[in-house]
Amino acid sequence: MKRKIMLLIALVLAAGLLGILAIASANHGVKSITEAIDAIGEVSYSDESRALIDRVDAAIAETDPNLRLTERVENLDLLRAAKVRYVERAITRLYRAFRDHEPDETILAYLADAREAYSHYFTAEDTGFIHNYQDLADIEAVYADALTPASPAAYPEIPVEREQIDLC
Repeated sequence: MKRKIMLLIALVLAAGLLGILAIASANHGVKSITEAIDAIGEVSYSDESRALIDRVDAAIAETDPNLRLTERVENLDLLRAAKVRYVERAITRLYRAFRDHEPDETILAYLADAREAYSHYFTAEDTGFIHNYQDLADIEAVYADALTPASPAAYPEIPVEREQIDLC
């Protein structure tokens, strides 16, 4: 009987210790996400800004969704604002190139960059967040012919070899 009580006490202590460690880990996760968002700072359309934003997204993805730690991050709205600014800056760069009549190759490269930035962080339902999204759509309409992929007939056909599978 004494052994069972001692075992029960040991298990309760172990459970308490695991609970404390889980809470400490959760608090550390919230703190690291908050600090990563604060580290973003002023956003520009650059690899550095994108890396900082993606680092926060990766930290959020690593958290356990059952713990709902992202609900405890107080500056999560700054992350969305940083993503919006990043995409808006990409579209602004595209618009300036279009306005200044830069070569089509440059405009098409900037167009691809702006579309990729938008698609990376937002979906079609999120267009209202991007204030200059209409510029992207208008320039895409102008360059629609250059954006259409080559027809499937232009690609060489790859022969498919059938593999015999023994069923028994």
